[in-house]
Amino acid sequence: MKIFYKEDYNLNLRHWFVFGLSVAVCGLLSVLILRDSEQIAFTIIFAVLLALAAMVDWKHGKIPDFVNLLILAFGLVMVIRIAPNNWSHHLIGGMAGYSGIRMIEIVFRGLKKQDGIGQGDARMLGAVGFWVTWFGLPVVLLIASVLGIIGTLILAGKRGKLTYRLAFAPAIALGGWSVWFYTLSEQLF
Repeated sequence: MKIFYKEDYNLNLRHWFVFGLSVAVCGLLSVLILRDSEQIAFTIIFAVLLALAAMVDWKHGKIPDFVNLLILAFGLVMVIRIAPNNWSHHLIGGMAGYSGIRMIEIVFRGLKKQDGIGQGDARMLGAVGFWVTWFGLPVVLLIASVLGIIGTLILAGKRGKLTYRLAFAPAIALGGWSVWFYTLSEQLF
């Protein structure tokens, strides 16, 4: 099914089931814990977009620019609607997320003479950084990195080598949504 410009991402029923289950869990948590309807709506939209990016990256090894652009665009709308006085923190988070991963990518490429991190990961972390601000970005990176290491070790155990390419979007998605949700839920207690 063509769901993105110029790309045909063949996603099977299992992928859509995991996508739906992820969004349902995020939506249920949002409705049960958050009280503001606008926060609930943005939290569910964020979950849908992150789950979509994670699912496509897991299956195809790349994150469509269109999805990253949607994450950023809805983040901009969220800042305007929910946190207009904190726009500078969100902007710094977006710039730091993107430029931080790009710097790591440039250093890795210089040392190893090969790509290690995709451009989609940098764009996604920039978009997520826009949502969670520069305060939340280190926690997103910590969660994503730990999940990435665990995933690499699990795959290395199954395949007997550490040189396996791992989709990083699922880790960024889980870290980003967790930090976003925790930040909103902490405001209530």
